[in-house]
Amino acid sequence: MNGDQKLYSILNELGISYEYHEHPPAPTIEIAVQYWKDIAETTHCKNLFLRNHVSPLGLIHDVEHHVHLFLDENLKNLPKISFHPNENTASLVIGFPDFLKFLEAMGNSYEFLELYD
Repeated sequence: MNGDQKLYSILNELGISYEYHEHPPAPTIEIAVQYWKDIAETTHCKNLFLRNHVSPLGLIHDVEHHVHLFLDENLKNLPKISFHPNENTASLVIGFPDFLKFLEAMGNSYEFLELYD
């Protein structure tokens, strides 16, 4: 499987199930959309960081919890969301409750913001 092997270990340890979808490199959202079209009933999340473009799943490497995560309030209404597994040649689909479980386990602070209606 493409992606961060440490991430897969942590997801398995936490009992978090995921769907794995391998695809060619997707360095931009415009390219990624081409590969996501066949992943049903999932919202694919774009990561906006002030520095570095990192998946929230990359929090596994922030052991000192420097990153504070801002999340779109609308994500709370979605059954499943998708992120790169710290490499842009695959996508992981995770249930939103399991994503919150992952965030809690990582120990980073996070908050939801109303970005749009």
